[in-house]
Amino acid sequence: MPNPRPTQSHAFKQKQFQRAALDDSCIPPDVPLAKRTIGIKLPVNLDAAVRNMGAQKGAWLREVIARAALEQGIVNKID
Repeated sequence: MPNPRPTQSHAFKQKQFQRAALDDSCIPPDVPLAKRTIGIKLPVNLDAAVRNMGAQKGAWLREVIARAALEQGIVNKID
């Protein structure tokens, strides 16, 4: 029988979705992330390559998008 009143501590929630980051990231570690996600479909071979990156794929994708946005002038800074 499942627990009728499950509780999750604040510490558990903090560790549940830890933010992966690259060492030389252009995104400061204290910048909050959006509540909503953006999802796109990729070509099959690119999708497979990104998925094979493991735990760092989210950090890598954030970094690529942030750097492109800075280079193309979509944003002036990441904050």
